[in-house]
Amino acid sequence: MLAASLSPSLSTETVEITRELDRGTPGEQAISSPERKTPEQQEQARRKSQYYEEAFATREPTTSARQVISNESMVLADVRTNVIISDEYTFITDLSYALSTRYQRSENSIIVTVVHSACLLYAGNFDPAYTLTISTIPSLLQPVTNKRNAILLSKAMDEGLGVPPDRGLIRFIPIAEENLATGGKTVSGATEELEKENASKSLSLIRTLSRAATRRASMKSPPRGQLPIHDKNHQDKLYYSAGAKVVGDGYKGANKNGIGIGITRQEGGPRIS
Repeated sequence: MLAASLSPSLSTETVEITRELDRGTPGEQAISSPERKTPEQQEQARRKSQYYEEAFATREPTTSARQVISNESMVLADVRTNVIISDEYTFITDLSYALSTRYQRSENSIIVTVVHSACLLYAGNFDPAYTLTISTIPSLLQPVTNKRNAILLSKAMDEGLGVPPDRGLIRFIPIAEENLATGGKTVSGATEELEKENASKSLSLIRTLSRAATRRASMKSPPRGQLPIHDKNHQDKLYYSAGAKVVGDGYKGANKNGIGIGITRQEGGPRIS
């Protein structure tokens, strides 16, 4: 009986453990903000935002070919709305900046197309509405990223077009790396090419370091087989033979076969006699 009396109240209660997301990461600027940041301020804002976006994400080393190509891959945004936009240039440039901030890349990697004052029926009526399609490589369209960007981009469109989020549709379309090309190369092809180039550079560096180490080792090794060095102003005769006896300032004798053998050193170098 007690459980039955409590169940209606429990079923109507909602416990909120998180607050509503109403802003981006620190350093971001609203899409409709009247003040435009300088390129230096934009870059600083992107660096600040990157920490909060990727602090707990598993990332490859920044020097990897895949990360380099991913950071330069294009992001395409297509906007269709029945709203008449009086200043297309401002709306497009502000949206491009917002996308570059969200996806952590320069505006050179952002493409924005806008079709406005279109005949658009949304939810059975022709009230102001829009559709926004984001197309890019799959690594930039992860579920958690899409969840956050859906909220922030809908608020940006509300500020830019004056259309509330419930009258907008946002689609995230992943494009496989082998199906997205720019500059005459697919993303996967550019990645493979850069990986080969990096591997070639690494191999060349290893060979150079190996040769340098071998050269240093040979310079440190003691000299072998050096002949005695004498004063150039004197001519010394040195005689070497098996069982030689000392005579004067040299050696002389005979080998096992009884043949005299000697080496005479003069100023011009050793000479066999």
